[in-house]
Amino acid sequence: MRSDNHGKYIAGVTAATAQFSALRCVAETSRDTRDHARITSFLFQIYNLKDRCGCTDLGNPGVISMIRILLASTCLLAVCGGALAADEVVYQPGASTYNWSGLYVGAAVGLNKLSVEGGDDVRRFSDGGASGAIYAGYNHQFGNVVLGVEADLKFSGAEVEDSAMYIPYEARLAGSARVRAGYALGTLLPYVTGGVAIGSFRGDHGGQGNSEDFATETLTGYAVGGGVEWAATEKLIVRAEYIYSDYGTNDFDYYNGDIHDADIRSHDFRLGVAYKF
Repeated sequence: MRSDNHGKYIAGVTAATAQFSALRCVAETSRDTRDHARITSFLFQIYNLKDRCGCTDLGNPGVISMIRILLASTCLLAVCGGALAADEVVYQPGASTYNWSGLYVGAAVGLNKLSVEGGDDVRRFSDGGASGAIYAGYNHQFGNVVLGVEADLKFSGAEVEDSAMYIPYEARLAGSARVRAGYALGTLLPYVTGGVAIGSFRGDHGGQGNSEDFATETLTGYAVGGGVEWAATEKLIVRAEYIYSDYGTNDFDYYNGDIHDADIRSHDFRLGVAYKF
């Protein structure tokens, strides 16, 4: 009778070992807690094996060793699985789920506000108008940090006028070449940017729109700003940004020898969409 019970015991342990091997393969490829729960349930089955096979002898050293090995293996598997999950949390917090590296081109629309300070009485006045821009750049991602370069070309309808100033100024064409630095938060990329700004501006000496009264100057300054981008799809990136450009104080030379200085600044608020290659 003892020999029959031991035979049932060994057969039960053999079947249980095969079940354990299958469960371990599942758990090694999954961190689903339900898989570990199935292994825990299996251990209770091992301990209750004597009841299922009708054996009351737990003194068999081979059976006890088998149970201990299976228990140790399961505990080790659970610990390793937990450690792997912990590694993901510790070493990759907020890891970006989108790859920002690559070349992109886009177009934007928005508002351009022009601010001018000048004249004999050193007045400052400003006004705004609609604007459009095209831009292109390249990003490279280092972990969550994204560095890049960008150039843009802006078309503006902004024109500043003041009743006390007889020289209206308007923005004609402007552009910039900038570096960018951002921090990727998945499909979101907040960033800051800065670089060189170049712009063409025109002053109307008579204020009547007569071409002979115009003085057009190409000015150089700096541009700084920031914004946020959102990867709507793998290829389409939506952005909202603000760019401040300062061209400093410059002389406008008119046809009759008159020279008037003007300190010109520009504020751009844009919404754009880019295609990433």
